[in-house]
Amino acid sequence: MPLFPVIIVFLIANNKIELTQVFRYITIGFLVLMTSFSVCATHDYLSWNRVRWQALHKLAEAEIPTYKIQGGAEFVMWHHFSETEEKWWKNIKPVYTLVFKPKPIDTIIDTYTYSKWLPGDGVIYVTYDEFLDKDLQ
Repeated sequence: MPLFPVIIVFLIANNKIELTQVFRYITIGFLVLMTSFSVCATHDYLSWNRVRWQALHKLAEAEIPTYKIQGGAEFVMWHHFSETEEKWWKNIKPVYTLVFKPKPIDTIIDTYTYSKWLPGDGVIYVTYDEFLDKDLQ
């Protein structure tokens, strides 16, 4: 995505066709729009990721076993990946989950907000699925 505006600039610079002033304004506007979106989306992702890891560390500090936490692919792989054990992923029973929209049956344990430049809520919920946890006991 960040290289997309650069590619457009090089294509226009190498173009042999004479461009009108209106086309130049449209091109510059499009480049500014795409670059702004890329910067805002990157900011939102990094902000979300930082808060996500804070929530996961808080769950781990509460002595919740990591096999009961679904914190995304990075968290699961970091804590559970095994080259020696076949089907290591079957040991994970996600009772605590980080979500953007909780289901009505889930119990919300904690709420985290993060900074957003694009539209949206900017909220992460830590939910607890008591029905799944009863099955584990």
